Amino acid sequence: MQRIRILAGDCCASLAKEFGFADGNAIYQAPENQDFKKSHRNMHVLTTNQVLCIPDKKVKREPLKLEQYNRFVVKGVITEFIVSIGDFAGSALANHDYELQVNGIKHSGKLDGAGKLKVKIDATARTGELIVYLDKERKNNLFWTLEFGALQDVVDIAGIQARLNNLGYVCRNEDGDLDDSTKAAISRFKLVNGLAANDRVDGALVSKLNDVYGF
Repeated sequence: MQRIRILAGDCCASLAKEFGFADGNAIYQAPENQDFKKSHRNMHVLTTNQVLCIPDKKVKREPLKLEQYNRFVVKGVITEFIVSIGDFAGSALANHDYELQVNGIKHSGKLDGAGKLKVKIDATARTGELIVYLDKERKNNLFWTLEFGALQDVVDIAGIQARLNNLGYVCRNEDGDLDDSTKAAISRFKLVNGLAANDRVDGALVSKLNDVYGF
């Protein structure tokens, strides 16, 4: 067993590929990580600098036929990129064309009726670019530079800031500093979502943010 310290951009899927496992669950569900799992409800959202155990790999033996070809298929580790896109008024951008570029591979299609995009990507991808077209002529669009695995846990200030920014409640920074812009964004988010309109980081904020954002 090996212990590692989580770096920015890590998730269990990317670590599985790095350490030779077929799936991120081989790490996340390992008995050595049960305490870690309790504090990280989503294996794709890990907290930077936390310690994670990499279990020992189990040797799998397969019988081979002599004087014949034996075929083995090595599966690449992939993960899903899921995002919901809305306009500035909060309405879903349903059925709009999109283009997603990840590791030199272009994915294109339409957002679903709820403005959601779901695409399988390489688990080790760190960055990408997303364009959503606002008209059929593709003259107007929204563009994002993406950082996969960069989102911190919702209980961390930096994770709260990132989620608020993505939801349109602008925080000046995502550095974990509870500054005035973050407090103002928290107060606005609470007011809109039926909570007591204060700027405190409390259980009500974390729970509602987790519900609204999805994780």
